[in-house]
Amino acid sequence: MKLGIFTYHFTKNPGSILQAYALQKKLEELGYESELINYQKKNWKKTKYQKVFKNIFGKFSFLVAPIGYFLVWYRDQKNAAFRKKYMNCTKKIEHRVELNSIKSKYDKFIVGSDQIWNYHNAKFDYTYLLDFIENSDKKVSYAASFGVDNISKERRNAFKDSLGDYFRLSVREKAGQRIINKLIGEKPPVLLDPVMLVDKKEWSELAQPPNLPEKYILLYLRKNEEAGSQFVRQLAKNVEHEIVQVVGFRKRKYNFQYFHNATPREWLGLFANAEQVVTNSFHGSVFSILFEKEFYIVPHKSSPQDTNSRLVNLAEIFSLEDRLVKDIENFKKPEPINYPEVCRELKARRKQSLAYLNSLRETA
Repeated sequence: MKLGIFTYHFTKNPGSILQAYALQKKLEELGYESELINYQKKNWKKTKYQKVFKNIFGKFSFLVAPIGYFLVWYRDQKNAAFRKKYMNCTKKIEHRVELNSIKSKYDKFIVGSDQIWNYHNAKFDYTYLLDFIENSDKKVSYAASFGVDNISKERRNAFKDSLGDYFRLSVREKAGQRIINKLIGEKPPVLLDPVMLVDKKEWSELAQPPNLPEKYILLYLRKNEEAGSQFVRQLAKNVEHEIVQVVGFRKRKYNFQYFHNATPREWLGLFANAEQVVTNSFHGSVFSILFEKEFYIVPHKSSPQDTNSRLVNLAEIFSLEDRLVKDIENFKKPEPINYPEVCRELKARRKQSLAYLNSLRETA
């Protein structure tokens, strides 16, 4: 059976790239043939980075933009090299109308994982609901995430019409399960993010060890909120570890070691070799679990996209609620994580998730 995968594999975010890699890897191990549909709306990157440079450099952004675009290009080349070596992608598709030519090429289309249904995302359009596919038997989701707790009123009908026409649905968070239940009356299973289908040993073999101090605390923030930096400095007072922060184009503010624009393999190495991790990222939290690290989640202070629900859901699944740093000033360091228990839960959920992927061979 041949599957076409729709996900955000072309992003700069290492976690998003690695979840696409992991899903394709597991599908192939299960005996499927698959391709990542390389659908990238034309010009969305240029508009996005114009805003990024303006936010960082203000009225002088036009002076540094050429340098910034070169750095973006260089980083994207490294990410493209990873995709070329480790992932099987189609040629780039920039216009929705081009998708008509691939409808008959695949037995099923699978959408997910990651925040593929988050309509606040600049990359989102209704193509990711597979609304261009007429045959419902060919439409499947795997651990898809909305990235929000509720669908806005003006978008509700579009989501309802599309999601009611799937062969099989699954989501990554309980919030997604509730959304679909409200929309179409179904209660899809909550399954693991694809990166959790790949075990620690396999990720360790892919990881590229960083040239960094022997012992360090890793700081990885998807939104560079002050709370994360404040907490990691507080944490570091009690241990003789340096702080290493993974960054893109952010300004340096503290006396941390900064690791700029990590490739997916470098990013894995940063997590694999850290003593502790502080993060507000979903995939940062997931890989902390996979590499069995002592880690802390500093929730976003404010987020119109309800980002924290993903982090809370993950913590609840593995009984790690004490890793959520809700009050920095009064936070009491919890007991070390009981990883044998976490691994037992992970093994059970991995079995359920793989059974779902195996079931895609069934017909309606």
